[in-house]
Amino acid sequence: MSTIKRFCLLATISLAVASCAGNGITHQPLPEDLVEGASVLNFETARTWADAFSPGYSATLKTREKQIRASGLASGDVNILVLSGGGQNGAFGAGYLNGWTKRGDRPQFEIVTGVSTGALIAPLAFLGPKYDADLERFYTTHSTRDIIKPNYIAGLLSGAAVTDSKPLASLIAEFVTPEFLAEVAREHRRGRRLALITTNIEAQRPVIWDMGQIAEAGTVESVDLFRKVVLASASIPGAFPPVQIDVVADGQTYSELHVDGATTTNLFLAPLNLTVFNDTPKRRGRIFILTNGKYLPEYRPVKAKTIPLAGRAFSTLLKYSTKADVQRLQLFADRTGAELRFVSIPIEFDEDSTEPFDKDYMNALYDFGYGAGERRDLETSRPRVF
Repeated sequence: MSTIKRFCLLATISLAVASCAGNGITHQPLPEDLVEGASVLNFETARTWADAFSPGYSATLKTREKQIRASGLASGDVNILVLSGGGQNGAFGAGYLNGWTKRGDRPQFEIVTGVSTGALIAPLAFLGPKYDADLERFYTTHSTRDIIKPNYIAGLLSGAAVTDSKPLASLIAEFVTPEFLAEVAREHRRGRRLALITTNIEAQRPVIWDMGQIAEAGTVESVDLFRKVVLASASIPGAFPPVQIDVVADGQTYSELHVDGATTTNLFLAPLNLTVFNDTPKRRGRIFILTNGKYLPEYRPVKAKTIPLAGRAFSTLLKYSTKADVQRLQLFADRTGAELRFVSIPIEFDEDSTEPFDKDYMNALYDFGYGAGERRDLETSRPRVF
């Protein structure tokens, strides 16, 4: 079993132990009857549930319709990029996008969504090739110690996680600056959309965040919230501490705990029963799914012992969760008449890692992804069904 799988398994075990020993975080949870009405102060419409039809989100699309008509975007295709989770395997997605830039036909994506490591890639991909060097640097120059600080004993006994995510938060802060948000806000006003997914772990529901709307505020609070959402989406429960986000409900202030978006969905485009192509029906939609993981099953002998078996079960669960997400997006594409393209790490890539964020492994995967993106030889119009 790879080190990253052991890392995730240790996180799972820590949840069970910590639930008995104490939560390690002091926060004021929402009463259940106030969950639906809670909002982030000054960002009341910047988020919605991702697992149900939302009138509020539908309203934001009407605003988008006016924006794209004014900006001229309505004359072209709707190119959409959907980025999955995958931890250090995000190096594949980063490499693929940069190789696609080198090829010369990478489109400007009108809508970009990201989950987990995909949430780290998405803001940079949204702003285009200008940030390719930052993508490469993030996934090829850092190792485990640059991203997490181990906290195994305290985390297992009484903490909220087995690591401290402050190093990752610092890396996020390096590129999420006021100037960066101003660029995101400018593109948002043109009708383009950047959406990230977190999981409200107490409500057990996915949350979609309109990052352009957050960026538009142009305040210190917007920078802080933008950074928190990116960090939360990438925070594996138990491995990384949950991110607290303050909310207001019934005139009182509470806090929510948000974790990895992949806890509930590993690939996401829009809330149920909602089309993102309703702005101009004649526009052609093209959905590009970039999966930072292996989609097909891999045969691998497993020792009949607790940790290897549990680790193998964890990776299998994630694989089939991703499959379900892809099939849901296939149905969405069929219903809206969109073209769907799909790419994932092939099982032929057989490098293994020796730590949760192995720099040598990520460099090899980045180079592999770069070559695939430059050739686009792994892309299919439909993922192979298994």
